[in-house]
Amino acid sequence: MFFVAEDWCLSPAVRSWLLILGKLAILALLLWAISGFVGKALEQLRERPLQIRPGWFALAGALYLLGLAPCAWFWRRVLLYLGQRPGRYETWRAYYIGHLGKYLPGKAMVVALRTGLLASARVDAAVAVASIFYETLSMMAVGAVVGGVLVAVVHRQQTSVLYGACAMAVVAGLPLVPAVFRFVAKLARLDRRSPQAAEGLGRLNIADILPGWLAIAGGWLVLGASMLATISALGGQHAHPFADWLLCSAVVALASTGGFLSLVPGGAGVREMLIIPLLAPRYGEAVALGAAVLWRMASLLAELVLSAILYPVRGAPREASSASATSPR
Repeated sequence: MFFVAEDWCLSPAVRSWLLILGKLAILALLLWAISGFVGKALEQLRERPLQIRPGWFALAGALYLLGLAPCAWFWRRVLLYLGQRPGRYETWRAYYIGHLGKYLPGKAMVVALRTGLLASARVDAAVAVASIFYETLSMMAVGAVVGGVLVAVVHRQQTSVLYGACAMAVVAGLPLVPAVFRFVAKLARLDRRSPQAAEGLGRLNIADILPGWLAIAGGWLVLGASMLATISALGGQHAHPFADWLLCSAVVALASTGGFLSLVPGGAGVREMLIIPLLAPRYGEAVALGAAVLWRMASLLAELVLSAILYPVRGAPREASSASATSPR
C-alpha cells in the first residue's frame, strides 16, 4: 500500500484514508473468520450439550495467555540478537494481537499483523519477519518434543503419536539450526537489507537460544494446565491430577503443532483429530469432544479480550539503550 501511494504521488490525506480502509478490511476479514470458528464451535457444543462452569472456563483462558508469554519474551530476545531495538510493551502487544491472524488461511496474516505493529525506525520489517518465523518454528519444535516426551511417559502405547511427534519436531526444528537459519537468511538477502541483523545471526548459537527454548517448554506446561482447567469446566474429574496435567500438556502441544503444520486456519479439525483420541480413554468421548471445542473457545475469547485492551494503547516508544541493542539480557 505504501509503495502504491508513493508511485502514484497520492496526497497525504488520500494515503491516510487508504491506510484506514486497509485496516478496516483486515478487521472485517478477521471478524468474518472468527465468527465462522465461533459458530462452528457453538454448533458442536449444541450437538452434545454439557454444563459449563464459568470460573474454570475463565481460568482456562487466563492460563492460555500466560502460557504464550515465554514465546513473546523469546521473540524479543531474538530481535535483540538480530540487532533490533524493540520496546518490551510494543513487542508483547504485537505478539498477542498477531495471534488473531492464524484464523485466516495461510497464516500469513500473523506475520503481517506482527510486522505492521512492530516495524519502526528501531525494528526493520524484513528482520521482524525473519524473527517471527524463528520464534514460531521454535514454539512448534519445542512443542513437538515436549508432547512426544510426555506421551512416552503417560501414553506410551500410542506409538503412532510418538512417531508423529518425532516427525513434527524434525520438520519444525530443522530450520532452527543456526547454520541452516543463517543460510536461509542469506538466500533472502537479509545481510544486504540489514548488515546489523546479519552480524547478529553470525553470533547466534545453541547456547544463546537454549534458555528461550526451555522457557517455551515451560509455557507448554502452562498451556496444558489451561486444558486441565477446560476439562474441569466441563465437570471432568481428575483422579490423578499430576498425570492428567502431563497428559493435557502433551495433548495441547501435539494438537497445536499438528494444527500449525497443517496450514489449516486455526488448525480447525486437525487439533480435534489429536485431542479427542488422546483424551477420550481418560475422560470419555463426550468430555474429550467438549474439551477440544471449549478450549478453542477459551483461547479465542482470551485473545480477543486481550487484543481489544492492547490495541488502543500503543505505549510511549522509548529508545533502547546501546547495551540492549546488542544483548538480549
